[in-house]
Amino acid sequence: MRALVIGNNTVFGLSVVSALGAARHQADVLSHWYAPRVRFSRYCRSYLHVAPSALDFENLSSEGLQLLQEYVRDHAIDVVIPGDLRSTLGLSKLKEDALPCFPVARHDVLQLLHDKWSFHRLLTREGLPSPRTELLGPHALTLPFPIIVKPSGSEGGEGIHICESSDELAALSEAVSGRRYIAQQLIIGHDVDVSVLAEHGRIIAYTIQHTETHDVKRFVLDDHMFDVAAAIVAATQFHGLAHFDMRIDGQTGELYVLECNPRVWGSLMYSVWAGVNFIDLGCQLALGQQPADSVPPTERVWHQGVAPRRLLKALLQGRRAPAGMTGATLASWEQAHRDPWTQVFGMLAERGEAYMRDRLQQRSRP
Repeated sequence: MRALVIGNNTVFGLSVVSALGAARHQADVLSHWYAPRVRFSRYCRSYLHVAPSALDFENLSSEGLQLLQEYVRDHAIDVVIPGDLRSTLGLSKLKEDALPCFPVARHDVLQLLHDKWSFHRLLTREGLPSPRTELLGPHALTLPFPIIVKPSGSEGGEGIHICESSDELAALSEAVSGRRYIAQQLIIGHDVDVSVLAEHGRIIAYTIQHTETHDVKRFVLDDHMFDVAAAIVAATQFHGLAHFDMRIDGQTGELYVLECNPRVWGSLMYSVWAGVNFIDLGCQLALGQQPADSVPPTERVWHQGVAPRRLLKALLQGRRAPAGMTGATLASWEQAHRDPWTQVFGMLAERGEAYMRDRLQQRSRP
């Protein structure tokens, strides 16, 4: 199978291509970047830079759609996969027969889940656990301080602020006027993420992960968390990939749903290493196949980077990996060392391009 990955999030794009490679699929990539790290991946068969004026992934013009259709035809593409939120929103606007698309929810459903205010209202309507939340506006808030304030339509932690007092909130409100923000009860506790692939309102694969450190995830089973995610999926008849951010209150032990990312996510490969390849399963669904059954993992996964000294030591000892490394952590090690150039050269090229973009933007400012 050959897939086309579109979008501009370099981390997500690399995760999708790596997941395709883990399933022995071929990947082409279209992006507005000249030199993202995915370009250096052994799993990226072809990379094409396209100008935003020629192909806006979120707002596809007739010319942009024709460009995609021609690429799909000329390169025998089986599935087009959105690699970020903008491209997911763009594909959701197309007719079903416009492109052979990876599972994507309706456009209105994606907007409802992505927007933090509308998502909170959905949770409240369905009787699901959500922190107390109010729209930031001219009226006085009833939430007790401290509170967390965030843009209603942002992602990736952009624009998040914690306000300890009404004075801090007043200063922030003046600075962010013009955008819709929400104020939310600050829950102190432990984060947990529920990742799902759904088929028209039914979850067909999922994982539940706790973050122990930046590089370590622990996968668990939890009926309550699954039931909450399943209720959201059923209520919206969701179709495709979603990642639910939840938090367990450190004092009460209560579970809260903070937000939903109805797209691929940054820690996708942890699930792949643990045995649930959401991208492969979604491709099976897109091709009209019955996705293979997947068992939610219960395993601790330590993400391994490229480590030449550790690799050399292991090889000298007649092993392919350091002693004692097994399971998903071993899968992470093997993937990193089968595809090392994304880290060695790719990140340097990507940072160089980002630096040049910043310089050009600074020069263009009046």
